[in-house]
Amino acid sequence: MNARIPRSIMVELPPSRGYIVEAETLIFDHHEFTGAKLIGRGGVELASYLVEASYLSVSSMIREILEVKVPRELDPILLAADLIDSGKSGENELAWKIHRAYFYHIEDQQMRKDLYTWIMNKEIDKILKWTEEGFRRYEKSREKIPEIIRRAQIINSLAVSWIDPRTREEKIVMRDAMLELEKRQEIVLILEIEDNMVRRAHIGSMSSIVKPIIDKILEELRRRNIVASGGGRANVGGIQIPEGIKLEEMIDILKKIHRTNVI
Repeated sequence: MNARIPRSIMVELPPSRGYIVEAETLIFDHHEFTGAKLIGRGGVELASYLVEASYLSVSSMIREILEVKVPRELDPILLAADLIDSGKSGENELAWKIHRAYFYHIEDQQMRKDLYTWIMNKEIDKILKWTEEGFRRYEKSREKIPEIIRRAQIINSLAVSWIDPRTREEKIVMRDAMLELEKRQEIVLILEIEDNMVRRAHIGSMSSIVKPIIDKILEELRRRNIVASGGGRANVGGIQIPEGIKLEEMIDILKKIHRTNVI
């Protein structure tokens, strides 16, 4: 990530993401820890409020911790947030469409401001209009998925493919392409490449723990004096490589890890 964080409130961006805290920052998370932590300059933990409970979404957790009362007309939106954050958006039509509309607009900061305003003003009609339009555009972008799948190289139980993050449609459908590949291979790695340089890697699996692979990749990158950071949950994670590494060299690293029987 390599970002510098001023005095902020952050959600689901734990310290393992590799940023530098420059002033007191309040972090809410329900993956690396469940609750809230106050982090000071340099990443020093100043205080924490942790709970021994599980939540479908970080929004549910924050509502309980802060004792937020939400109007009943927003119940369908809250249910969608729970299903999306717990990886179950496919169980509900509205959740599925909101999730896809979000992916289509994922780089749009104004979208976040608009959604916040509509939710606060209980403007459900505007949320639904945004959802339908974004979902339609997302479905059009799915035409890129077969191309991403065709690029995949197979290294033992690993499928590795790549996208150009400057191509909006490829970035939008990257996760769906990953899911399709995960049905065929045990572990999937999608690289973000600009001008033949890998700057980010996304790792996912339906059946395996991906942390050992992330750790081995980071170890090999650092052995080559390449600055990198990474982390994630049991079956999904990511690596950031700010200065980048050539695609051929990354493939060489993955083949080397394969020879150590990690993948």
